[in-house]
Amino acid sequence: MLDPLKNYLRNRKLKQASSTSKSNGVNEAKSIGIVFDGVDLDARDVVVKFAEKLKKQNKKVRILGYIGDFEDNNSMLFKSYNKKSINWLDIPQNSEVTSFIETPFDILFNLYEVSPPHVEYIVKASQASLKVGIPHENGFHDLTLEMKNNYNLATFIKELTLLLNKLSGVHVN
Repeated sequence: MLDPLKNYLRNRKLKQASSTSKSNGVNEAKSIGIVFDGVDLDARDVVVKFAEKLKKQNKKVRILGYIGDFEDNNSMLFKSYNKKSINWLDIPQNSEVTSFIETPFDILFNLYEVSPPHVEYIVKASQASLKVGIPHENGFHDLTLEMKNNYNLATFIKELTLLLNKLSGVHVN
């Protein structure tokens, strides 16, 4: 019953915060943001390895993971937010999220197979020039890659970087 109201208020807030997207291409990408499901322990390993590869190419990389009911113990290799920091409009209220959204990444990778509303908010509100991820009914990415078979995070990252390389002519992985 409250969902239509929540969606309306969340979208109104997004209109105030959203940026206009423009693609600089991967060849100029100096900063990359990654948002992912940090509840999945296997995903943590895959994402951290992907970030390390990008950093070896002198890319500035920031990772933001949603960790569900877990508490951030500062030992994680990525910045995080949890269920407690999401308000009733499904908007994360956390300094890490705010900082992430305000960072003007050249590319933002949304590595969710299905983006929950709080992740959709982060991606839409992000100041990133190019937002990439899985196709979504609300169309909040600039570039999408649909997986024909079962979603596998490592495969998705590999295929998406191959696509970006083809589009820009620059090797990312």
